[in-house]
Amino acid sequence: MRVLKKKLRSEQRKIESAKRQSKFTDIMSLSDRNDKNFYTLINNQRNLRSSVTSILKYDNKIINTEEEILDTWASYYEKLATPVDNPDFDDTYKLIVEQDISALTDTYTNNRDTLAPVSEKEVVQIINSLKNGKAPDASRKGFTQGEIPLVAALILTELHTEAKENGNPLITALTDAKSAFDVVWHDGLLREMNKAGLCGDNWLLFKDWYNVLNSNIKMARTNVQNIPGISRCPTGWCLVPNRL
Repeated sequence: MRVLKKKLRSEQRKIESAKRQSKFTDIMSLSDRNDKNFYTLINNQRNLRSSVTSILKYDNKIINTEEEILDTWASYYEKLATPVDNPDFDDTYKLIVEQDISALTDTYTNNRDTLAPVSEKEVVQIINSLKNGKAPDASRKGFTQGEIPLVAALILTELHTEAKENGNPLITALTDAKSAFDVVWHDGLLREMNKAGLCGDNWLLFKDWYNVLNSNIKMARTNVQNIPGISRCPTGWCLVPNRL
């Protein structure tokens, strides 16, 4: 039975790969004048309903059930957000930063400006007035609603073809190709934010926010437990604070 299941999954992967390659070939083979069909294929590729992961390879293991995929992602994020000690870290610098954070917290807490109270209704109105989705950026693909890496791959393929036909050298640099996560030290980040000009209640807001921060891993309307210390930044990057 295990052999049959393995063979079935292999055939499923081949079929999905053939479908993706066929769509890509169709896009590449359309003439420059056939704008209607070209954009029809592009829009079909942007269909968010078909973006659910069916197979995940992690730690040399193949995970192919929805429950296992969710648990694997949750374990990965939890491990990423768990503070660890680095033997190469400067303990003296660490102590100085922690003392600065303690002093800043006391100073801003004991010298707070009197702020006008804000009602829940005002907060709801402001939230409802915000635009849905991400801030627009022509260079963003993978983290932008309606955009997929295939569009970037299409551009790269055209550049490669042109360079090959003309005999020109082409150097391709892939940044952030493996992971979209920055691992930073919580107190170090807060200290740098203060040095950059963030102070008072605004600084305390970020400090308190990171202390109670959680993320929820979701796939096909299914959720797993909250993961502490992970957030999505406006640029599409994920920030994992409180780690050395």
